[in-house]
Amino acid sequence: MPSTEFFRASSVEVSGGTDTTGTDNLILDGEGQFNTQIIHGDTDSDPLAVTLNFTDFFIPENNRVTGIEFIIEGQIITGNFVNVLAPTIRAGTPGNLIALPTPLDVTLVGSSGLLAGNLDTAYLPTNHTYTMDSIYAAINDPDLNETAVNSNIDNANTINQIIGDTPDRVVTLEITLDALVAGGNTLTLFGTTGASPLPAIRIFYERTTFTKVKIQAQPDTIIVIPGPDIVDPGAKTKVKLQPISIAESVIEGPNSHDVLGDVGDGLTYGAVEEDQRERLMETSTTTANTCTFTNSFPNGWKIFNFFNNNQIPLNATITGVELIAGQDFDGGTSILDNSRIGTLGNSSGQIRIECRFHNGVNYSDRLSWDDSEDYDGIEFLDIEGGTSNRASFTGANRIYKNFTADDDVLFGGPNDLSGLNWDPANQANFGFSFAAIDGSGAANAGVTRGIRMKVYYQINNLTKVTIA
Repeated sequence: MPSTEFFRASSVEVSGGTDTTGTDNLILDGEGQFNTQIIHGDTDSDPLAVTLNFTDFFIPENNRVTGIEFIIEGQIITGNFVNVLAPTIRAGTPGNLIALPTPLDVTLVGSSGLLAGNLDTAYLPTNHTYTMDSIYAAINDPDLNETAVNSNIDNANTINQIIGDTPDRVVTLEITLDALVAGGNTLTLFGTTGASPLPAIRIFYERTTFTKVKIQAQPDTIIVIPGPDIVDPGAKTKVKLQPISIAESVIEGPNSHDVLGDVGDGLTYGAVEEDQRERLMETSTTTANTCTFTNSFPNGWKIFNFFNNNQIPLNATITGVELIAGQDFDGGTSILDNSRIGTLGNSSGQIRIECRFHNGVNYSDRLSWDDSEDYDGIEFLDIEGGTSNRASFTGANRIYKNFTADDDVLFGGPNDLSGLNWDPANQANFGFSFAAIDGSGAANAGVTRGIRMKVYYQINNLTKVTIA
């Protein structure tokens, strides 16, 4: 069954605690201890609740959540009476979160329940999985009334809102302690990075799109469909099945950048300053949102790490790759906030630009620019046997594509691999390069933030057949 990798929280909230330290150690790249004490203890006070919010994950469409696993490590030091509750996992969108069923055998500190006296009890770093089994079973239970079934359907639908590109998808893990008597009660959690980060979760999921085959045959009848053999000797029915391919796509912004390096054309490219390249990142919110080429030719950069969380299934076959110009990642709605390639308003010279895809190992040949329409001040050149594979920009505000509010495909297509082999195992290194080959005068050109990569892929679905 597919699952996400273990990943850490993006933020943490603490309520009912005091003298709290080390919250940043529980999220992202933080390492070290988190400590907090319960403010006071009585039956009317709010319990201590540490809520970890997880948002950095991706589950492809046409799947459903089957379970969520978490792992934490820490200790509870009690001076008096503390009631320990099993951690709660919720999923959905902010303001609409549903708790996954808590297993009966949660034994994080021996058992959920009351800790009395002076104790030092450990949260052991053991994986704990909360499944959706009871919810899905209830949906199909003929003995449940319609109200109960609909309630479980609503719960399942809410939890499954974390599937796909839902922008506000979130999973929360809440660790709750309730002190019944004030004083001397402390919670400590440990944060670590690496292959087994703490605290962390991963999400299990399964495909919901299946192929049904109905077979009616008399004994000794042979039904032939291309594919692997399934034989039931009793019925003497032979069936061959063809796996069904399901096409999907995923689109993300870049998370890393680097100097251009060797693209295979024999040129040595100068570097564009790092703070310029940083402007194009998906997480960038700087006011200056354009990375500009230098006037020392040739120069350029590459952006990559679009797919940093296995958004493309490792068993997928990639069929096409596109570079997309869309809206600025910071949410700007002005037409000037749309990503694009072109010259700036103060440009008065000429500059020639080439672009290439990178599959994590090799660069493609120079890519062909879309010359199906005329662009004022842009000329497309044929270089070394290619077609329109270099663009020459002359003058100010010469824009290639996407000077509107819509997304535009800059390069590539659903069935275009640009001459490269694309292995999902290398997806974190998939990238794209921009290079200014030469220029003249006071040319000033660059790329505006909002560039995305879109990958099209197929997954083969195996067919299940029951023959009676």
